[in-house]
Amino acid sequence: MDRLAGDAIARDPDRFRPVLRGQNGMGGIYQGWRRARAILRGEEFDPRHDPRAGE
Repeated sequence: MDRLAGDAIARDPDRFRPVLRGQNGMGGIYQGWRRARAILRGEEFDPRHDPRAGE
């Protein structure tokens, strides 16, 4: 458990292996609001909750 805690604290995605993959982002009204806000601001829309998570 100490090793797992250390990996989590390091926040290095290379130390983890995805077991399941789903769609990026949320659904429903909140996702629609985020998309509309990005369009109004002239920004590119990214459906992920934390766009930096994939880096």
